Amino acid sequence: MIWKDLDLCHGVFHDGFLVAPKEWPKKSREAWGLKEPPSPYEVACAILVEPQKGFWQLAKGADPVAMSVTYWWLAGLHGEAISNLLGGRRSLMSGGFDVLMSQFIRHAMTKKRFAVWALGTDLTPACTSRHVARAALALMRGTPMRRAGGHNGGSSYEDKAALKKLLGHPYLVGQLRNGVRFAPIDRPLYKDGIVWSDLAAKIEWLCQNMSGGKRVLGARKILAQYPEQHPAWLRMTHV
Repeated sequence: MIWKDLDLCHGVFHDGFLVAPKEWPKKSREAWGLKEPPSPYEVACAILVEPQKGFWQLAKGADPVAMSVTYWWLAGLHGEAISNLLGGRRSLMSGGFDVLMSQFIRHAMTKKRFAVWALGTDLTPACTSRHVARAALALMRGTPMRRAGGHNGGSSYEDKAALKKLLGHPYLVGQLRNGVRFAPIDRPLYKDGIVWSDLAAKIEWLCQNMSGGKRVLGARKILAQYPEQHPAWLRMTHV
């Protein structure tokens, strides 16, 4: 599939693919509505592969093009490759892919569970009961609530009610409204390492002579035979 589309091929074998971008573009950063938004690496580890199926519900109500652009960008696909891959839909990008990404981020922040994760604040003050505390723990772990049975074991309805109570607590709602977290914590990286945090780590992987790295380097050797087809942004480190 990769080799059938030259834009995708160049994007996938470019140095930066699967390396999380360092910073958000201007409009995308503003779209979070947070003074300290999560980094692209943090978001990539949280949403490129969800902690559990349907955990965030981000696709529900999302513009599919905006969502796709955001996910590809988080995966390190070069902006020019993303633009070219949109093909006939490039007219949607009058302000660049940053506009589409900001649109998706604003949508994602309407999902309360995701918004609380993005805020990155201590949830303890919002835990008004043991059942709510269990909901907070499940959110931070990225797991379903575990049924213990008996008192505070909880039914599905009670679990949802506890989560709703947590997410609607004034302590959290106020911080999201103001965009400032009162008690910063490290956001959980549910799939830490799903992308590389920097280019040096990726190059180190390429140097380890593993089968995956060999395939990447082999593909780059093939592409290197056709320099006239290379876009100006393409970089392929040979090790």
